[in-house]
Amino acid sequence: MCSSVTVAVADDAIDARIAKVTPGYTLYVTKTLQMQSVKPFAFDTARGDCFVFVLRADAGGAFAESAIGQVAVDLKERSRGFSLDPDVAADGGVTRSYCPLVDGKVTFGAYQFVVDKKHPSGFHNVKLGKGGLRVEIVLSMRGFVPFEVQPQRRPHSPGSTQPQHDPAAVGKTDSEL
Repeated sequence: MCSSVTVAVADDAIDARIAKVTPGYTLYVTKTLQMQSVKPFAFDTARGDCFVFVLRADAGGAFAESAIGQVAVDLKERSRGFSLDPDVAADGGVTRSYCPLVDGKVTFGAYQFVVDKKHPSGFHNVKLGKGGLRVEIVLSMRGFVPFEVQPQRRPHSPGSTQPQHDPAAVGKTDSEL
């Protein structure tokens, strides 16, 4: 038997956690799944995009007590898999950033990691609670951020402390410099 925690918490608490993880986030995709049996789904990504995933119980839905703090998000690209820990509280959870390495579809899955006497090494349970589970895929960054590479300092320029890289000093002893 799976007991659940019903929460009458406003979305303000989880919204504050989202804002802390990614200020100025943009909602990319929302999916509603059933917590009794979370089915994987695919979404489109582009290399350079970065996402966080928000899990919320819908109105009337509740996470199982055993799922609190024990939920993992699995992401599968063409060439690799990736797991995130959303640190689910009674009102939901937020993952850290995930940035795909390739363009294409990524499959999202969520499960509860359970360790018990019968399964001491653990197993995955797709039952997270009861009711609806709203998965919000939040775009935290669109594309790579360009940055400027500063040219290397010359060996004897102000602030340089590495004269050993002076090509003119090659073959000279310290006393000759």
